[in-house]
Amino acid sequence: MMNNQLNLIQKKISSIQYGILRYWEGEEQKSVQVKVVVNEKDSVSFKILDSDAVPGLLDKHVNIIQKYREDYLFVAGTVTNEAKNTGIISVKLEKASWFTKVKKGNVTWLKEVQKYEKEFRRA
Repeated sequence: MMNNQLNLIQKKISSIQYGILRYWEGEEQKSVQVKVVVNEKDSVSFKILDSDAVPGLLDKHVNIIQKYREDYLFVAGTVTNEAKNTGIISVKLEKASWFTKVKKGNVTWLKEVQKYEKEFRRA
């Protein structure tokens, strides 16, 4: 069941392609624009569009936010690989949610369409 949810969310991430990657650098939250390069089993690779402005992100926790028309995606994970000089990073997905905007009269809200959370195994 979880793999199916993850696959649906990954397809949506790829179809939107562009997003905002957020991370913390000290006490300051930073944001950069990214483009999806490839989906893997339980991770997604992104190209940082202005990679000169971004320090090393290896092992950092990051969030990716995407919007397209009425769809919104939120992805949280950890950078597990960073290709030097290319601006490409691989993010191991820990949590992902796909929302769509719903409107009824003057009220608008986001409705969750799909949700994925990595299952943590206890030793």
